[in-house]
Amino acid sequence: MLCNMQFKACHIADLLNCIADAISREQWTRFRDLQPNADINPQKILPDITRLILEMKLDDLYRCINFAAEAYRIGFASFQYFCKEYCLENIWPPPPSHITVFIAFLSLSGKSHNAAITYLSSINFRYKTAQYIDFSQNFIIKKMLEGMKRSNKRKDTRLPITEEILSSIIINALPSVFFSNFEATLFSSALDSLFMVCYK
Repeated sequence: MLCNMQFKACHIADLLNCIADAISREQWTRFRDLQPNADINPQKILPDITRLILEMKLDDLYRCINFAAEAYRIGFASFQYFCKEYCLENIWPPPPSHITVFIAFLSLSGKSHNAAITYLSSINFRYKTAQYIDFSQNFIIKKMLEGMKRSNKRKDTRLPITEEILSSIIINALPSVFFSNFEATLFSSALDSLFMVCYK
């Protein structure tokens, strides 16, 4: 069916459920029996729907393309800045030694593993478009990225819940959530009991 449209009609009651079921299974004679007054030529609205769906998909695609292009531009610009700042030769394609030093620079400057992957992807994209060998499969580069992923673990800044935090939640939040004071008191006693059971 057009645009792979399916109806999930298990929650629709009676005749509408049968109609939706007939449409989703493409049983047009059954649909005509159930709905004899339906438009005989529904094709006139399909191009509008199709155009609307295509426009939505294209908008999503353009957003993704713009985001990727901007990320690649930033990544490649940072590599060029790094090469200029640290007096590395400006040769193209850059040798793997430049890439490994750049990965070390990213790691020491506190960039995340995902940021490093994006930066290297921007350089690798230029490699591939110029038909040079893909450096992402280089053993040393792969191992450096794996090490960066392991060493860049972010600390968990969340604190465990304490009695003080729990009591402030219960005192401040619960009365505004429930309709009656009785419900808030009942729920706060349940939370207190649960916390004490888990605390032990």
